[in-house]
Amino acid sequence: MSAAPDKDALREALERAAHDSAPASEPKSDTQPEDDAPPDMEEIPDEAYEDDPAVTHGREGRVIIQLESGQFHVAAEAAERLMSGDIYVRAQRLARLGTTPELAACLQADITRDQEQHVIVAVTAEYLRRQLNAIAEFQKFSRREEEWYPVDCPADLVNNILGYGDWQHFRPLEGIATAPFLRADLTICCTPGYDPASRVYYAPTAQFPPVPESPNKDDAEGALERLLEPFSQFPYASDDARAAFLSNILTAAARHAIDTRPVYFYTAPMAATGKTLLSKMASQIADGVEPAIKPYTDEAEEMRKVLLTVLIAGDPTLLLDNVPSGAKVRSATLCAFATASIYGDRKLGASESLKFPNRCQVSASGNNITPTGDLARRCIVVRLDVNAETARGREFVIPDLKTHVRAHRPQLLVDALTVIRAYALASDPVSLKPLESFERWSRIARDPIAWLGYGDAVATQQLETDDELGPLVAAFQALAGREQFAWPAQFSASDIATACNGIGGEDLRQAIQGAGCSEASSARTVGYWLREHRDRVAGGRKLVTQGSTHGVTRWRLSELK
Repeated sequence: MSAAPDKDALREALERAAHDSAPASEPKSDTQPEDDAPPDMEEIPDEAYEDDPAVTHGREGRVIIQLESGQFHVAAEAAERLMSGDIYVRAQRLARLGTTPELAACLQADITRDQEQHVIVAVTAEYLRRQLNAIAEFQKFSRREEEWYPVDCPADLVNNILGYGDWQHFRPLEGIATAPFLRADLTICCTPGYDPASRVYYAPTAQFPPVPESPNKDDAEGALERLLEPFSQFPYASDDARAAFLSNILTAAARHAIDTRPVYFYTAPMAATGKTLLSKMASQIADGVEPAIKPYTDEAEEMRKVLLTVLIAGDPTLLLDNVPSGAKVRSATLCAFATASIYGDRKLGASESLKFPNRCQVSASGNNITPTGDLARRCIVVRLDVNAETARGREFVIPDLKTHVRAHRPQLLVDALTVIRAYALASDPVSLKPLESFERWSRIARDPIAWLGYGDAVATQQLETDDELGPLVAAFQALAGREQFAWPAQFSASDIATACNGIGGEDLRQAIQGAGCSEASSARTVGYWLREHRDRVAGGRKLVTQGSTHGVTRWRLSELK
């Protein structure tokens, strides 16, 4: 896991890169593309092929690749170089830029995406062969006619390129940005095209004002006020809930600089409060499109497929919508995803494993939903509450929020980056304890908001999540209250079941069953419960195994100092 960046190092990096990263008086990133389609293949200068023996230029300006016996490797390398501005490497596979309609059917299923969203598309043999035939003229030599004649791009050459693996001319791709973005060293990328430092392709979809080179706290305060203004009409349950929402915007704006990010939960006591609308705003600002949306599922296998699918497509944000009302959400898969800077799983429909850089922000939305168990400390909760019998019939200052945010997106995005950059240069940082497993996120997306006096996003965990430690503390206390289980005694699952069945065992049985054991009077069930909580710490005690005697596992409740 990456450590939080050193303050002095950050200041030096920002000052050193200020001139390079800041836009000029007429920044190139301020040029609006003619449409929202992915950029065309980057132009490859003619001189790039001057030393290639297989390449000359022919009709219609197309590059000629002559196919000679024994020179297959020369032709393959020439073809790779010719496509090097259009094709990238991702998870040891070739990929290209595209839009939602170009995704394979398996990546479209049950996931709703904005049709104009830029995505990452797998390069197929059909695509590669067609492109090569369009930009190159392949020729073979006729000994009978003693001249070169045109042929189609050979299928074996295409297959060789696709399966080669050791590509020297294709660049690694970690994501797509549609607005100026933050690199890992907290400098700003504002030049369209491929950015080698971040391995991100920047394809702007709007004209963006310049990000201030050295913003101060006053600049940050003004930026945060502007950032919050369109969303001030939402009924945040607390200042910390409002801070949680603001941190979601900063997270989206800085996703390429953050290694791991918590899951955001948007919840309210009733429908029509605006939680789903609000949950889409961070993506609207950072990406210019709505997030990829998938109805929530609590099936682990299905969740794994969804998460791998969004990484394959390069979705910047995933919204798990319509979580059942009142649900306690547990998901080991989401826990692993949130804390993984590189996420791997089996390829859909195959035994092959793939690993992807994880830059996807996951959010969930539902009425009175609660992140529970291990997910509790990996979540930030935005709770809304209208404090009324119904949320319907309210009047809004900005009735069409989506249109408003779309129109003001460039300034809102720059405001988010200004807040982050000002805090990185600040001489008076806050001293909040970083959220474990999310240290860089804490420094970049949480601390700047607390620094400006807008609350602490992490504080929402205290009231809005359930780590389920309370029942476990009670169970450990009930065990430790009996001499046969108190430190330093050793015991087995059968010993606990016997005590629960014995005289005065009712309180112990209720405490253990309240901590998740379905039947405390069954030695087998208690054994499963003990293994589930092995090495867990609760109430100053740790449940540890002491090995086995005659095939019976022995346990002990250690007292922590």
